[in-house]
Amino acid sequence: MNNKEYSPLFVSEQITKWLEYLRQLDYDNAEKCRNEIQILLPFMNPDDRVITYFNLVDHKHYLSVASKVTNIDQLNQPSSSDNALQFLYLDYLGQAAFHKKDYVKAIGYYSSAEQTLSTNCELEKAEFYKRVGTSYYRIDQNVFALSYIKQAVEIFKKHPDYKEIELNCYILIGGIYDDFSEPRLADKIYQQALQSSSPFPLTKALILRALGSSNLKSGNDHAAVKYFNESLGIKNSDPMISSKTKIDLAQALYNLSNNTDALKILSEGYEELLVDRNTEYLCRANTLNALFNDYDLTVINEQLNKLLTEKLYFEASELAYEVAKFHKNKGEYATVIEYIEKANTFKNKSNLLLVKEEVEAL
Repeated sequence: MNNKEYSPLFVSEQITKWLEYLRQLDYDNAEKCRNEIQILLPFMNPDDRVITYFNLVDHKHYLSVASKVTNIDQLNQPSSSDNALQFLYLDYLGQAAFHKKDYVKAIGYYSSAEQTLSTNCELEKAEFYKRVGTSYYRIDQNVFALSYIKQAVEIFKKHPDYKEIELNCYILIGGIYDDFSEPRLADKIYQQALQSSSPFPLTKALILRALGSSNLKSGNDHAAVKYFNESLGIKNSDPMISSKTKIDLAQALYNLSNNTDALKILSEGYEELLVDRNTEYLCRANTLNALFNDYDLTVINEQLNKLLTEKLYFEASELAYEVAKFHKNKGEYATVIEYIEKANTFKNKSNLLLVKEEVEAL
């Protein structure tokens, strides 16, 4: 039995070591360090700050290693004078909001966290900038998104061990150029990233999927099918990424009037998505079916309403634009106008949420 008492300083140093492993993406050592600290805690002289420090890093651990959000109610807000703990606390709240797809709230927390961000750990800054940039990207605030993600890239480029995260940043940058209607720049970014992606199967699958999405958006459906199939052909990819890619592949196949293969791949992707209940792509799948198989605008409007109910305004806007594009190809311009107006309304809702968040923060 361990009768030794440990000082809060010693335990705090071990937690800092644990945090460094997480920052370095060394999850095996992070797990070992966490287990060792759990043994020390019962024998530590009582110290509320160290317990708070442990809980915050533990939440970061679960977000990094297990990719799940733990109970926010377990957290006590640290003292406002303790910047290090304030940053971990607000950054965690931002990540929790992001996982719930509440991107505007995530940005609010990140904005507060940035004011307490230490300059001591360059890599922590880079990871934080990537998170902030991704949140802005998800609500179509691409100028802010690009600014933060480029700052992250400049840091990651100096650290070869972070090459995979750097490549993921390029996927985001390519997506932003696509949104800026610059497919050539997007393709250049994706192709350069693809050349360095072989050691990272999941990231390679994501880059190929991004190339497929870029070509789908540009109307190059044959190229889109090629890239989507290459993405699906990579082993050890994420099942959720695979399911989403199947829905996108189905859309490209429908555009090429290959309805038989499209329906087959759409059905496969839909069944897989039911396991994780991904609202965005389930709605996309139902919309594709309602456009190309059982034409029904009522079903399509139901899918848009489901996205709005979950405040997925950006996703609803993108889907409405797709519906408008479908009718444009059929020459049904009254319906085109109807869904473009819907898309613009949904996008404005997303922007309004961001404005409200900033006003409330004043």
